Amino acid sequence: MLKRRHWIPPLGLLAGHLAHGLAWVILVFIAGDIERGTTFRLIGWVHLVALGWLTLTALSILLHVIPAFTDNQWRAEPVARGAVAVYGIGAAGLIVSFFIDDTRSLPIFGAILAIGLGTYLALAFVTLFLPPPAERMERAIARALGITLIFLTVAAGLGTALTFAVTRAPLAAAFFIPIHANLGLIGWLSLLAAGVSTRTLRVITGNTARLAALHIAAGSAAVIGIIVQSIALGLAIPAFAIAGVVILMIAAALYVAQLVLMLRSAQNPHRPPQAFVAAAGIWLVVAACFGGMTVVADLEYRAVFVFTLLVGWLGQMVIAHLHHIGIRLLATVVRGEDDETQPSELLDARLSWSSFGGFQVAVLFGTIGIVAEKADALRLAGLVGFVAWCLMTANIFAAKERARM
Repeated sequence: MLKRRHWIPPLGLLAGHLAHGLAWVILVFIAGDIERGTTFRLIGWVHLVALGWLTLTALSILLHVIPAFTDNQWRAEPVARGAVAVYGIGAAGLIVSFFIDDTRSLPIFGAILAIGLGTYLALAFVTLFLPPPAERMERAIARALGITLIFLTVAAGLGTALTFAVTRAPLAAAFFIPIHANLGLIGWLSLLAAGVSTRTLRVITGNTARLAALHIAAGSAAVIGIIVQSIALGLAIPAFAIAGVVILMIAAALYVAQLVLMLRSAQNPHRPPQAFVAAAGIWLVVAACFGGMTVVADLEYRAVFVFTLLVGWLGQMVIAHLHHIGIRLLATVVRGEDDETQPSELLDARLSWSSFGGFQVAVLFGTIGIVAEKADALRLAGLVGFVAWCLMTANIFAAKERARM
C-alpha cells in the first residue's frame, strides 16, 4: 500500500514551527550580544529565523501553492519534496556553524543547502514555465512566482559564495552581505508573502474582492524598488539607495492599503488569523520606517529593521496562515483529504487570542531592546515570545485532538 502524500509536507511545517520556537529561546541567551557588539551569533539567529523557520515553511507551502495557483502539476514532485529535506539539513548545519563560530564548516553546509535548494528551484522553474499555464491569469501568477524565485536564486547563490568568502576574502564578504540580505529578506521572503497572501487572504477573510490594480501596482513597485536598491548597494550610489527605499515604501503602502480593504470587509467569522494579518501589516509599516530612516537619514537602524521585518511583518503573516492553512492541513492529515472542517471548529479561541497578544508584546519588547541596546528587554521578548509559541503549540495539539473526535 502506497503511503499517502499530503498536499503540504507536514514535516516541513513541523520543522519550521520548531525553528520558530527555538528562535525565541535562543534570543534569551544571546540578548547580551547586542550590548557587547558581537555579531556572529546574531547572524546565526537571523538565519535561524529566515532559513529555518520562514524559508523552510515557504518551500513546503509552495509545493501546494504552485500547482494550485497555476494549474501546472509539479515535475518530479517526489524529488522536489526530497530536495526540501536536503535544504533543511544544510540550513540546520549552517545555523549551528554560525552559533558555534565554526567558519570551516560553513562552506560544507552551504554547499548542501545549495544542492537541495538548487534542485528544488530547477524543478519549480520547469513546473512554472514548461509549458506555460494555459490561462492568462495563471500565466501572470507563474511570472510573479518566477520573479520571486529568481530573487531567491540570486540571494542563495550569494549566500553560498559568502560561506566560502567569510574567511578567505572578508572585504568582499562585507561588500556582498547587504545585497544578499536585501534580496533574501525583501526580494524573496517579503515579495513572496505579499504575493501569496493576495490570494490566500480571500479565504482567511471571506472577502472575494480581487483588487487587481492595487495588487499589480504594489508588486510592480516592489520589484522595481528591490532592483534599484540592489544596484545602489552594489555601486554605492546614495541617490539610487534613497530612490530604492522610496519606491519600496510606496509598495509597502499600497500593499497595506490592500490589507485594509480586505480586512475591512471580512466575512469569515474566524478572527484570530485576520488579527495576525493586521498585525503583520502594522509591523511592515514599522519595518519600512526603520529601513527608510537607515538609508535616508543615515541612522543606524539596520538591526531593528531586520528584526521587525522578520518576526513582525513576515512572522505574523506566517502565523496567520498557520491558523488557517496549517489547521486545514492538520484536519486533512487526521480526517482524510476530503475533510472540510474549518479551523474555527478546531482551534481554541482563548489560546489563539492569548498567543496573538503574546507575540505582539514579544516583537514590541524586542524592538525596544534593539533600539535602546537593552539586553533585559530582549530577554523579556524571548521569554514572552516562547510562552506565546507554547500557547500556539498547545492550541495545535488541541485542534488535532478535536479533529480525531
